[in-house]
Amino acid sequence: MDEAEKMSSAWQRSVRGLSRRPELGKVTHSVTARIIEGLTCAVEADGHRLVADQPEIAGGNNRGLPPSLYVETALASCLAIGYRQRFAATGVPVGAIEVKVTATIDVCAQYELDDASSRCRSARGWARQAAW
Repeated sequence: MDEAEKMSSAWQRSVRGLSRRPELGKVTHSVTARIIEGLTCAVEADGHRLVADQPEIAGGNNRGLPPSLYVETALASCLAIGYRQRFAATGVPVGAIEVKVTATIDVCAQYELDDASSRCRSARGWARQAAW
């Protein structure tokens, strides 16, 4: 079974199972972040580990992505994986998928400056399929 067949089979199995028992579609995850040095966090989720930190200019050690970039990382990877799964499930051949998310954040709220807490985060993105 190739990758596309594996993904398509998993998709169809999920559709059948969730059609019968939609309550199984509600999933709870727990993530633990522990400061290990300065602002460097060891993060654990579902048996996986990663590091979050702030850049040196912000007082961190620059040993990992800052937490705000993990939000964009999650969105971009979620979209890319979702597109790939859907293409596989519908039999659409694809060579590669690239998703780019660009977000603007206002760090003033973090420092409790001006009225930044009332401003929202904005994000935009694009996706493309490439035959790489």
